[in-house]
Amino acid sequence: MGDFSKFKIGGISYPLDATAVDSAKALKDADPALYYALDYYLYMIRTYVGARLVAECVAMGIKGPSGAVVDNAVKRATSLDPATNLTEAQLNFPLLALYRVSSKSAQHTVVYFDDVGYLKLAYIFPPLSAGQRQRLLPMIQAVKLLLQRATQMGMDAGYTPHGGTLGQQWFPLAGIEEIQLESTEYGDWGAPGGDLSFPGVEMVLQIKDRGSDLQGLGPFSGVDVDLQISDGSTALDAVLLNTSIVPPNFGP
Repeated sequence: MGDFSKFKIGGISYPLDATAVDSAKALKDADPALYYALDYYLYMIRTYVGARLVAECVAMGIKGPSGAVVDNAVKRATSLDPATNLTEAQLNFPLLALYRVSSKSAQHTVVYFDDVGYLKLAYIFPPLSAGQRQRLLPMIQAVKLLLQRATQMGMDAGYTPHGGTLGQQWFPLAGIEEIQLESTEYGDWGAPGGDLSFPGVEMVLQIKDRGSDLQGLGPFSGVDVDLQISDGSTALDAVLLNTSIVPPNFGP
């Protein structure tokens, strides 16, 4: 019989670990899908676009909040909505933000339910002059296409997800059943109460977590059926089994 005092929904294990450490652990324990996705996208941008983007920033003298020339393709990664915190004093740029905006639940089978979440993934530059925009904004398309491919693959030969192995796909570790890029918008963010404009790209992701009321059960190894028919006739297809495959790493 299952242990109903311990269960898992998506990648979240309940009861939550009572140990408080920092914001990274809080995100990993309470929203592992967001935690793994943000870390993965951060790695991909720095690895595949970083060197060229930094070179362009150095060539154009593009500076961050500290007044120093930008020396990293992602100076800050956050799970917060940047629109509510968008001033150079609060955030470092270039900024990578991944955060939840909405969700809906649906019954998948009698025992499984799906939680479909909608996330926004934003990559934002500091305020730029017209000449700097001309030079740097093409990098936005390179980042967008990179993240689109990264979302489809879910792995990279040089990337090790937390708790995983080199080159492993991170989806199972995060408890994700499905993930896809739905739409992309290009434009500028405006700082609240100010005249600064922050150019960038914003993508909408759909992510599906699976939950179940049945937890802690042993593996299904088979079933024995003894069927007797009173009139002596032969029974065909006496038992029909309909199975639902559980995602890897699902369960306690």
